[in-house]
Amino acid sequence: MSPAPAPDVDAGGRQRLDPNQQALVARARALGIETVDLSGDWGCDAVRYRKGDREALVFMGQQFPSLTAHGATLCDHKHACKALLADAGLRVPEGVFFFSPDGARAALQALLDRHGRVVVKPVDGMHGDGIRTGIVDMDALVAHWRTIRSCRAGFLAEQQVEGDDLRIQAIGGRLVAACRREPASVVGDGRQTIAALSAARDAVCRAQNPLNRLILDDDSRALLADQGLHPDDVPAAGRAVRLKSLTNISMGGRPVDVTDRLHAAWPSVVETIARVLGLSIFSVDVLTADPGLPPDAGHVIEVNARPEWLHHTFSEGRQHDIAGMILAELLG
Repeated sequence: MSPAPAPDVDAGGRQRLDPNQQALVARARALGIETVDLSGDWGCDAVRYRKGDREALVFMGQQFPSLTAHGATLCDHKHACKALLADAGLRVPEGVFFFSPDGARAALQALLDRHGRVVVKPVDGMHGDGIRTGIVDMDALVAHWRTIRSCRAGFLAEQQVEGDDLRIQAIGGRLVAACRREPASVVGDGRQTIAALSAARDAVCRAQNPLNRLILDDDSRALLADQGLHPDDVPAAGRAVRLKSLTNISMGGRPVDVTDRLHAAWPSVVETIARVLGLSIFSVDVLTADPGLPPDAGHVIEVNARPEWLHHTFSEGRQHDIAGMILAELLG
């Protein structure tokens, strides 16, 4: 697991606003909505928004007044959340919750036998921390568990599902945007090294969201080796080079808007999730072969009760005024 980030403070020791919150503040001011930045006095990222006799207190641009402890806790426990969604008739990957592989060895081995490959991750992880895909035997499962076992909430092994990584955004319990998340990659120009191309892509990622980074790590080097490449190599013009195994935008992934390509049944699925989990503003992660296929052709992987939504504002192909929609939902 990656260590928790240090508090984001400025040179004077004052709490900075999260990029999602900054986008909300900028949109509010453009719309003539009053904003009261409480972060200096409170020591945390908090802004109060006022419009007429309505007001809303928002933390980090991701935690809204409609979010209950019940809904947040359910979503934080990925296994419990999937069980509720399965009860509601949605298709989810089969999984096994465990604290130690020794205590669930029979169930974990049966999962491996049925599906061949599994994903192992902390049951409450974020930003791809602690996730390992492509695990094919108990030795690899146990070895990965040992690297992440400091997580106290437990772990989840689940059937590895192939397909496009689809992120759906809901506001007011209704579907408003969707994008396909693609793993970080660069395209060769015949002149620059992979390291230089990666640095240029990293600069773009940080400009879009200062918290996003594309860093060549062990995962990147392993993927490069699989492609017969090294960071100092110069790929041929037009050659695509994959740099990450996960699709996380925070790791340099690319969001490609697919809102207009979604199957017509997805809005109903999103409304079901909102009802089952008691959520209003949230996101849904799905793996599917194609966004245009019916929902039961894919798998709902998880639901995020405190979603990072900024990527929909710079997604390739189409962008969305998510900040404006959130403010309209909060303040009418």
